[in-house]
Amino acid sequence: MQWYQRRVAITAGSLYECKLNCQLSLADACLVVDALQPRVKEDLVNWFVDRQLTEYKSLFREYDEVSWLDKCDRRYAWLKRCFLEYEEDCARIFPEHWNMPGKIASDFCKVTRKMLEKQMKNRVSELDVKLLLFAVQKTQAFEKLLMERFEQEPKRELDSATDGETEKKEPESFHNAMSQCFEMYLNVYIDSQDVNLTELVEKFVLELKEGGVPTYQVGDPAPLLPSSSDLFVFYKKCLVQCSQLSQVRRFGKSGLK
Repeated sequence: MQWYQRRVAITAGSLYECKLNCQLSLADACLVVDALQPRVKEDLVNWFVDRQLTEYKSLFREYDEVSWLDKCDRRYAWLKRCFLEYEEDCARIFPEHWNMPGKIASDFCKVTRKMLEKQMKNRVSELDVKLLLFAVQKTQAFEKLLMERFEQEPKRELDSATDGETEKKEPESFHNAMSQCFEMYLNVYIDSQDVNLTELVEKFVLELKEGGVPTYQVGDPAPLLPSSSDLFVFYKKCLVQCSQLSQVRRFGKSGLK
C-alpha cells in the first residue's frame, strides 16, 4: 500500500512537472508571437477565446430550459468557473498585458447578449415583470463585477510592430454590455405598473365614495387622505425598480399613463 501511494505521488509530481514545462514552452512561444505582426497575435487570441466559449454555447443552447431568463445567473457562474480554470491552466502561458481574461469576458458578453435577445424574441409571451426584474438585476450585478475587475486606467503596452514604441489601450467597457438587450422589453414593466396604478386609484376612489369626503372648517389644515400614503409608497417602489433597471430616462420619456 505504501509502495502504491509513493508511486502515485511520484506520478502526480511528474505530471505536474510535465505540465509546468509545457506551459513555460508555450509562454516562450507567445513571446515570439508578440514580436511578430499584430495580426498574428490577434488571430491566436481570437482562436483561443472562441475555443473557451465553445462549451458555453453548447451548454446554453437556444431551446434548452437552462438558457431562459430565470436561470441567467447560471451563465455568469459558468464564466466565473472559466476564469478559475484559466488561472490554473493558462495564466502562465499568455503574457499579462494580453489581458486574455478580459477578452474572454468581452466576447462572453457579446455572445450572451445575442443569445438573450433571440430567447426573448422567441418567447416574448412568457415575459413578465418578476422575470424581467430578476434577469436585469442578476445581469447588472455581474456587469458590475466585470467592471470592477477589468475596467481600470488605460494601460500602455509594448507594441513590437512599432519598434518599441508604446500605445495607449482603452479598457473594454462592460457597462450595459449584456443588460442593454432588455431595453426593448421594458414596456412589459411600464404596462404592468400602469395597470397596477389604475387599479389602485380606482380602489381609492371607491373607498372615498363609500366613506364620504372628509370635511373641515375654513382655516383648518386640509385633511390627509389615508390612501395618499399608500399611493406614495407605490410611487417609491416604482422609482426604486426603475433605478434598478438603470435606463431611467426611458421611463421618463415613456411614463405611466
